[in-house]
Amino acid sequence: MKNTGYDQLAWFYNRYWGSQYHSQLFRIFESFVLSNLRPGSSVLDLCCGTGHLAKALAEKGYKITGIDSSGEMIRFAKANVPEGTFLSFDARHFELNGFDAVVSAFDSINHITEVNDVEKVFGNVFTSLLSGGYFFFDLLLEEAYTQSWHKTGAYVEGDNACFLRGGYDLEAGEAHTEVTMFRLIEGEWKRADCNVRQRCYDPQQILSALTNSGFCDIEIRSARKDYGLEDDLGIGRVFFLARKP
Repeated sequence: MKNTGYDQLAWFYNRYWGSQYHSQLFRIFESFVLSNLRPGSSVLDLCCGTGHLAKALAEKGYKITGIDSSGEMIRFAKANVPEGTFLSFDARHFELNGFDAVVSAFDSINHITEVNDVEKVFGNVFTSLLSGGYFFFDLLLEEAYTQSWHKTGAYVEGDNACFLRGGYDLEAGEAHTEVTMFRLIEGEWKRADCNVRQRCYDPQQILSALTNSGFCDIEIRSARKDYGLEDDLGIGRVFFLARKP
């Protein structure tokens, strides 16, 4: 996962995407995961982005650590959640431990575009957890890519204009989102472009990777059917919860 595109995306993500999703995610996370944790538990936010979920958890009194491969995402996260600890690590190559729970949200696992790398990430997560700890993440299935990824969109405000174009290669199982951003910075308009890639995984691939990494008591729930998450955020999105024995 090269971080250059995510560095370019960080400002846009912080401004528009993070809060839109994580405000809906947190109620699901509360019912699915937090009910299993003690107050003040230590939580690792894997691929934390700009810290929206970390902020909600910190406000509930949890001890938060976040990691992300993008230095710009980490810079925003530190500003958004000064009480948290944020580190620049690639999810495939980190060594931390002592956590009661690990969360990876907003289809971060889909951004890991090789199944072998997914297993590396899951192995790192397993090592980072205390015995009995929980791993919670969401995943987009093929329905999300076939129904939603062809759409275009735009965000326009006085100091910026951002345009999005998506696409999905059904045969290859690869999706991309092109983001073009124009920002008014110190009186001048600046352009930035990034192309974010995702991989569509079959749930069985993910279950096998979790089992191979040592996880047990694996549960899968639907964002739409089980939690009523509507609009594009709910299409084809599932939540996984796994436990370290």
